[in-house]
Order: sequence, then C-alpha cells, then structure tokens
Amino acid sequence: MKTRIVFASMSLLGLLSVSSFAEVPVWKTELVDAICPGSRAVEIEFDRKNDLYLGYTGCGQEDLQTTGAVPSILKIAKRSSQAWLKEIVDTSSVDVGRHPNISFDTNNGLHVIYSDHESWRMKHAYRAAGKSSYEIQEVGSD
Repeated sequence: MKTRIVFASMSLLGLLSVSSFAEVPVWKTELVDAICPGSRAVEIEFDRKNDLYLGYTGCGQEDLQTTGAVPSILKIAKRSSQAWLKEIVDTSSVDVGRHPNISFDTNNGLHVIYSDHESWRMKHAYRAAGKSSYEIQEVGSD
C-alpha cells in the first residue's frame, strides 16, 4: 500500500482544495468545490478500496428575494481517477451539514454523522455500497 498524506484547506475566498503527497516527493494541490462562508470543517476518509472521500458543507442555491442567505448543504466528494465526483447528501434545512464525520462499514457502506443547525439535531446518513441514494435519520430523536 502506498503512503499518502492528505491535507484539506478552505480559503477565505470560499474554495475547498486538497493537497496530497504519494510515493514521489511532490505535493499535488487540486480544487475540489466552492464552500459556504463560515464553513470550518472538512472530513477526510479512505474507503476499503483506498479511495479518498471528503465530507463538507457546500452551498445551496442563494435566495436573495426571501432571506438573502445562502443555505448550507451536506456534500460528499470522491476522488476518481479523472476528477472529483461530488454529490449532495442532505438539503433538508437551510443550515445542514456542519461538522461531518465519515466512516465506512465492513461492506464499504458510507456513514456520515453531521449536525443540522436549524433543528439543533445530529443526523446520520447511510449509503450502501453500490447505491446512489442515502437513508437519513435524526440521531437520538423520539
């Protein structure tokens, strides 16, 4: 298995980038996605196949006519051989997806724990290996 060092950074300009180092003494930096103002956390995890995943707070559609706010949404990005594949996990409220934590089960199913700041609840999203949709539930809800 090759040694990898991965570092994710969020710029003041609202960009998420990843720098990585693998086997050769060269750092490679890639732009992944735009992020929301105030995003402070990105989760880095490798699945059972050693593919790199990021969990982070992305930006939803801006609605200037009603609130002027930019909703935050939970996103996952996976590094393929060609590019970053990004997917939206949860858009259920205007402030969801903060503080994501990613893990993979023994079947390579993707689990994400994160907060919904609008409802002040923790949530769990699960996607079975090979599937495209997520099952989302509140953690500790009645």
